[in-house]
Amino acid sequence: VVRSNFDLYLHENTLTYLKEPCDPADTGRRFFLHVVPTDTADLPPYREERGFNTLDFDFGKYGVRFDGKCLIRRELPNYDISRIETGIGERWRATIENAAAIR
Repeated sequence: VVRSNFDLYLHENTLTYLKEPCDPADTGRRFFLHVVPTDTADLPPYREERGFNTLDFDFGKYGVRFDGKCLIRRELPNYDISRIETGIGERWRATIENAAAIR
């Protein structure tokens, strides 16, 4: 779906990050992951005001490094999604629009 610092693939309800080659420094990164639903009523009440769900994570919890590659798989919430914003602070950002059409 998106090619950048990490390539992103969205299939059904899973977002996959892939980087090749993967530098050992990549495994110490914290990623932001903001999921914007089509209907904000799908958000937990404490997130409705912001309009998105924050699913930030550390590589060490969801990622693996193998054969010189970094791979991360994140399951997304089970609601229609209008946009996904993700990245590593200011170093790298990516946006997937109209995510509900893919889901």
